[in-house]
Amino acid sequence: MKRILLGFVLIGTQSSLSAQESDREIYSRAVFTMNDGSEKPVLFYRYTYPTQSLYTYIEGSDIHNFEYKLEAESKILKINAEEVKKVRFMDEYEDEILGLERLQLKAVNIKGEIVDKAYDSWQPLLYDGKIKIYGSTSYNCTNNACSYANTRIYIRNAKDDFAIMPIDYDRLNLFNMGKVDEKMVEAFRMVGGGCADFNIYLESLQNKLRDREFRKQYSQEWLAIFRKSIKEGRARRKGKATTNNTIAENMMEFYMKMYTGIVFEYEKNCKH
Repeated sequence: MKRILLGFVLIGTQSSLSAQESDREIYSRAVFTMNDGSEKPVLFYRYTYPTQSLYTYIEGSDIHNFEYKLEAESKILKINAEEVKKVRFMDEYEDEILGLERLQLKAVNIKGEIVDKAYDSWQPLLYDGKIKIYGSTSYNCTNNACSYANTRIYIRNAKDDFAIMPIDYDRLNLFNMGKVDEKMVEAFRMVGGGCADFNIYLESLQNKLRDREFRKQYSQEWLAIFRKSIKEGRARRKGKATTNNTIAENMMEFYMKMYTGIVFEYEKNCKH
């Protein structure tokens, strides 16, 4: 069965987290923030995904359960992800080094309307500002072998309780690829909260994205980074997983450069 999985950078890399090992299993220090605002310190073990093959059919949350311990020698417990709104991973000094937040999602449909998604998504915060940026890597997995699929980015105004997918990969196909740029701009217009100067910038950005020469240059840059990543990953000679990680890291850097550039324009021009 072909599945789409989200990969969260650092969670699988336990060397950077404060961890305890028990029976060859590693548990990371973490804190659950519950829906009522209370906090629960835990030894985090893992999370479980839905069994559906495509995100289009997911309802509820793209992570079903968290598994954890309260103490190193206690039994593994399980909690429904919908009971938690944030997970903070801690280092040995009890400082947060990574946070996962459950995002209520919206997206831009083919008519340019903002609509609710059927599921929440757990995502790490990548940029913390007036407009917050979240994101992770998606992998296509078949028969226990995975390959890089895409980089998913989510944006949220710090004052809002929902995030927007600038690109709705759940409904992306050959027939609506041409609308991707318009949807991304509309998503930023939504989170921009009506800031006039930012809307002027977005108009100029949309015109730029429509320019054939710019689109050609952008596509060439994307392809060059992708090919370079494959070459770098293979040069490390540590298997396909290392190559996939190299692609994921470089593509995330590529997309974050673009998205943070847009957010910086908002922060420069908008006081609210």
